[in-house]
Amino acid sequence: MTSNTYAESYDGKTKNPNVKVFSASWDRRMWILNSVLIILLGVITITLLIAGLYGMRENMFCAIIVFAASPVPVLILLVGAAFAPRQYQTTGDSILVNRLLAKDVKIPLSGVYSIEPVNYKYVFKKSVRIFGSGGSFGIYGDFTSPNLKYFKAYMTRRDRLVLIRTTDKPFLLTPDDPEGFIATVKDGQSRTEQLRST
Repeated sequence: MTSNTYAESYDGKTKNPNVKVFSASWDRRMWILNSVLIILLGVITITLLIAGLYGMRENMFCAIIVFAASPVPVLILLVGAAFAPRQYQTTGDSILVNRLLAKDVKIPLSGVYSIEPVNYKYVFKKSVRIFGSGGSFGIYGDFTSPNLKYFKAYMTRRDRLVLIRTTDKPFLLTPDDPEGFIATVKDGQSRTEQLRST
């Protein structure tokens, strides 16, 4: 079942009580950072286009190169937005990280053995980003840190962190309602265990 089906269930078309959606909004720091980034890349794009227009008079080859480079800042924004987390869903047997264009990330509840709120500094102190974003549309990707070793983050802010430890690797999410999210996941785990025992 795809994430679109889950969303339809939540919207009331199938009235699936196991599906719950948790929003993931930006904090103030994220809004400021991304506003500056969008403006900066917009200015760079306009500058390249203007330089290309003026360059046509002097050197057509150089102007073509500049024109070809002008979409790069926009592509950077699109890629960042495509992979950034938008919201989280609990589906009864898994957690889904919904993203704009990229495939949703699925975390099976059967592999989750711990879920708890955690402090940003505890996780990211002396951390290293292996691959991903450190702020463009979110903090997401692959990281390492002394406390968690290797982990994956799908965050939109620096507070409300929820640490999910699985048999595979730790995950970090930032739902707007961390307490409700944790309670829902634990409830889903309890139901899964009950079904297994019957």
